[in-house]
Amino acid sequence: MANGVGKKAGRVVVWILLSLLIVGLAGFGIGSFGGSASAVATIGNRDVTVQEYFRALSNAIRAEQAAEGRAIG
Repeated sequence: MANGVGKKAGRVVVWILLSLLIVGLAGFGIGSFGGSASAVATIGNRDVTVQEYFRALSNAIRAEQAAEGRAIG
């Protein structure tokens, strides 16, 4: 009988921890629903847009692949 009570208490604790984890992770995700980020960085007084950053990163990856002669993976 005591073993059954211990199992139930353990399951309750696990469900509480899982619930807290889900609520905590949802809290991090809620911040991104408020709007969209148009700048990923600010250099001096100039914002670097997402498109500019993506383009520069893609160019850097392509240049590295060309220099190495193989795909970066």
